[in-house]
Amino acid sequence: MQKNLKKQAHLNKVLKAVLNTNQLIGKESDPACLIQKACEELIGTMGYFNAWIGLLDEEGRHVKLTGTAGFDRAFDVMRERLHQGVFPCCMQHTLQTNDLVVITDPSAECTDCPLSKEYAGRVSLSCCLAHKGRLFGILSVSVPGGFSHEKDEHDLVLEVAGDLAFALAKIDAEKRNQALLDHSPLCHKIVDLGFNLQYMSANGFKLLKLEPNANVYGKPYPFDFFPEPFKRRMIKNLKHVKRTGETVSMEALTCDIHGNEIWLNSSLIPVFHDDGTLDYITVVSADTTQRKQDEKEKNGLEKRLKQAQKMEAIGTIAGGIAHDFNNILFPIIGMSELLMEDLSKDSIQYENAREILTAGKRGADLVNQILAFSRQSEHQMSPTRIQIVLKEVLKLIRSTIPSYIEINQDIKQDCGMVMADPTQIHQIAMNIITNAYHAMDTDAGKISVVLRETELALSDVPSKYIEPGRYALLSFSDTGSGIPQELMDKIFDPYFTTKEKGKGTGIGLSVVYGIVKAHKGDIIVYSEIGKGTTFNIYLPIIRLTDISDSKKSIENIPTGNERILLVDDEEPIAKLEKQMLERIGYSVTRQTSPLDALICFKESPNAFDLIISDMNMPHMTGLELAKEIKSIRNDIPIIISTGFSDRLEAQNLGGLGIDAVLMKPVIKSDMAETIRKVLDDVIG
Repeated sequence: MQKNLKKQAHLNKVLKAVLNTNQLIGKESDPACLIQKACEELIGTMGYFNAWIGLLDEEGRHVKLTGTAGFDRAFDVMRERLHQGVFPCCMQHTLQTNDLVVITDPSAECTDCPLSKEYAGRVSLSCCLAHKGRLFGILSVSVPGGFSHEKDEHDLVLEVAGDLAFALAKIDAEKRNQALLDHSPLCHKIVDLGFNLQYMSANGFKLLKLEPNANVYGKPYPFDFFPEPFKRRMIKNLKHVKRTGETVSMEALTCDIHGNEIWLNSSLIPVFHDDGTLDYITVVSADTTQRKQDEKEKNGLEKRLKQAQKMEAIGTIAGGIAHDFNNILFPIIGMSELLMEDLSKDSIQYENAREILTAGKRGADLVNQILAFSRQSEHQMSPTRIQIVLKEVLKLIRSTIPSYIEINQDIKQDCGMVMADPTQIHQIAMNIITNAYHAMDTDAGKISVVLRETELALSDVPSKYIEPGRYALLSFSDTGSGIPQELMDKIFDPYFTTKEKGKGTGIGLSVVYGIVKAHKGDIIVYSEIGKGTTFNIYLPIIRLTDISDSKKSIENIPTGNERILLVDDEEPIAKLEKQMLERIGYSVTRQTSPLDALICFKESPNAFDLIISDMNMPHMTGLELAKEIKSIRNDIPIIISTGFSDRLEAQNLGGLGIDAVLMKPVIKSDMAETIRKVLDDVIG
């Protein structure tokens, strides 16, 4: 009877130790703390005299962690041996058999064990800590000698070992899952049914620019610093998941704690208890900010491409119109020049002829605008100081814009020169400033004109259409009504205008666009409704070594007596050119058909010193005619006359057999100078 009571009392103490250990298992998440506190609980009720736990490394050859209770300094030697992989016999037998090992007299059976004296008069019970085939380590306890073969005693030890192994497996799984979450590119959050945050992965803290130890758990989700539209939508979707148990996906714009915009594509996933009731909601979010930026950039590029294609198509049409218009202007300008030569400078007829010439030149300027838009014009580019052009523009524009509109200027004199046509730079400034004035109309406002030199690194380039380097930045700003966002893609379209009838044709900005592109620059527009618009124009700065004197002073029109074969399918133009050339001494044979001209040349190839041919003619172009003539007589110089020369790039003229190009409408002095230069080069 006494023995049974003693046995029952012992089992009660052991059972209490087991229960205490089980309570500990649910609280601890650190393996070292778990095994140490488990050993302390096991001896705390006096159910066991000693307890130690050793956790093995991944290979099972060494003990990496130990927990002990009920020992003095004796376990220090044991710990050192375990770390070195020297296991006591009880542990070896346990690992070999994977079963409970009972050593009834450790002091006699384990003489080489550092703990043999600690176990004197007691029984050692050892078993493996294993869960679902995975071995974690070993548990060893000592009990009174009389209970070494009690089944209940064995079952309780095995139960403790099984519970500890389960806890260790759970901790390891949670650790592995945490590692996966911490290295996941996604942001994982757990939100309870009161919509309070209970967990957020490391990437979530990083994404939102929160400190890793930020106090966010238990706080309402979504966070206070999120923008209101995002918060309203997130809360609406959380309520829907809670009410229906359905997964919801959403993509929305939010921000980090510093206010930087972030696009998140989130899935709100319900997680249920075993009984089917909702436990919590997992919010898994992917950062789609870069994709959104890429899509925005792609859409912008597509719009620019469509714009460029549209401008190119319209430019082709404009170039054809300009060519025909040149043929109309040529006789007007040429005949007025001849009339002025024949009339007295003091006569009213001379003044009338000069007015005709002036009107013709104005028409030529209009053609140049059309050709600039179509990118087919051949303007005289020269090193240009934009400061001088702007000074002329501002002086002229000030007299035409009402005084209630303020014009400010910040023109840096140290801005370098650009290779440009000064007339076209003048057009740019006049068109944009006029548009700025119309944007303010009757309201008081301010127009700002800024010129400065800027160095653009690769990261600073405002568009893909210019390269890094030094640029003259010409900026025009106004405080007008601004341009609606939906119209920004149309402002460079020809004839597009928002002005009232009579206030503009809509060709101004399209011309500006063509000029800037022809100068290998770019134009960027910024506008905000109610605040105004800014046009930034970037033109490449030229090096000093690029600068050459491209203008020559001509005091007298050069003359000559050589023989010229003149070919132009337009009868009035051919007749006019013949008169011009004969007045300065040349002998001219005129042909209005390239085929007839070729026959004429074949019959007498040495009867001519120079060929002047129009470019665009029926049956045969000027280039084709030049090729045929060169095949007959290779040394004959040839000049091509054209309204636009997209096929006559300067570097290819020699290869095409062309010695020079005359741009229509031809001015008499220009033609005389070009002819004389070509003939003199042949003579050497």
